[in-house]
Amino acid sequence: MATTTLTPSTGGTTHETRMDTKGLYWAEFLIDLGTGGNFQTAKGSALAASEVIECIKLPANTVVLAAYAQKETAMTGTSTDATITLQVGSNAYSSALDYDAASVGAWTVPVAPTATLMTVVTTADTLDVVFSAFTGTITGGKIRVKALISDMTKTNLPGGIAALGS
Repeated sequence: MATTTLTPSTGGTTHETRMDTKGLYWAEFLIDLGTGGNFQTAKGSALAASEVIECIKLPANTVVLAAYAQKETAMTGTSTDATITLQVGSNAYSSALDYDAASVGAWTVPVAPTATLMTVVTTADTLDVVFSAFTGTITGGKIRVKALISDMTKTNLPGGIAALGS
């Protein structure tokens, strides 16, 4: 199983703490599997069976509350039975999407929340798109990945309440 990292320098992830705020935020990343796209540029070759694409950077002390992937454009190539799942480590956040057969615009279906999925990521990690073992080749297509993330770092708020008129 090959792993290709597309974060942070080769894509458009957003992270709310760059604006010095705390709380819930959406992070998004577009994976372009085509020749000249961000995936083949980073890897140097086409997608392989059982490929793992690290696509959204997760800082330490965050919780992924939901994660989705959408088939943005039609897949090109000869592949059959290519499915994708979103996961952090071994924790899956979506059920497998049949990437070669799904309609353009189709989304992965989130899995039911569990205690494991709601665990704080204590060390920096990534949200990964995991491709199943498939036959043939995938030479193009785009996948948009979105994740709802909560920053769990301490917020230093003032200790008291200011009096009116002070």
